[in-house]
Amino acid sequence: RRCFCGGASRSFCGDDLGRSRSHAAATTARASDPHQQRRQHPSQQHQQPQQQQLPRFYVETSLASNLVHLEGKEATHATKVLRLRESSELELCDGKGNVSRCTILSVGGARGGRGRGGRVTLSVLGESRRVDFEGVKWNLCVASGSLKGSRGDWLVEKATELGAWSFQPILTDHSSKMGGHGAAAEATSGREERWKRLAVAASKQSLRPHFLHIKPAVTLDDLLSSASAGSVVLAAHQTGPPLLSVGRGLSDNGAGVIREGTLLVGPEGDFSARELDLFEA
Repeated sequence: RRCFCGGASRSFCGDDLGRSRSHAAATTARASDPHQQRRQHPSQQHQQPQQQQLPRFYVETSLASNLVHLEGKEATHATKVLRLRESSELELCDGKGNVSRCTILSVGGARGGRGRGGRVTLSVLGESRRVDFEGVKWNLCVASGSLKGSRGDWLVEKATELGAWSFQPILTDHSSKMGGHGAAAEATSGREERWKRLAVAASKQSLRPHFLHIKPAVTLDDLLSSASAGSVVLAAHQTGPPLLSVGRGLSDNGAGVIREGTLLVGPEGDFSARELDLFEA
């Protein structure tokens, strides 16, 4: 089921969703049973409650400046939805792991008036805080060209919330509708831009300090041929072992702690026989 070739380890990882759901149900049952709850240490019983999380906004500008502005939808959300006013505090994040605490200096409408799409001027308090990316930097590659309706949008949102480093559509033998020329290329470009906006919105909901990177579509052949030596490439397949056991197997074989890798998910018709041969080539 697993082979090491060309400096890249390529494995088939099966679906362990049923086991995960059973574990989650058992965990919930234990948590709801008062006799199963763990007693708190005396030192924990007198701890002060955690400070309330400040609302977080995302900007594409550098946080090194003392003054930063919120404009457009971000400004509208701050003033109209959250009703923040002068002297209110909030957090700014640049989507690259830098977070700064700020206070509102002034609130103004568009072109100096009060209205939708106004401008909020912020003062940065102290130096920004660097938040490193936690976990494995997985490049999630999915044959999503055959997904209909809003399923692709839902996939990007969940990939963001679950902590993927990047998302990249792949073109396979059974799913090659994404990309092309003319109107098809324009539609693909528009879909990527929408996915970027959805990734930012999902980052806000999950307070994620690093944006999900949306990469352009690529063929499976090109993706595998460009895999660097020593990289980990895992392909989901119905005949493969559970993902957790694959990870433990890589560690046992001297791969050490996995820092980054690629997860491949095929189309509705799964990978073709030719593509399965590529994983073992």
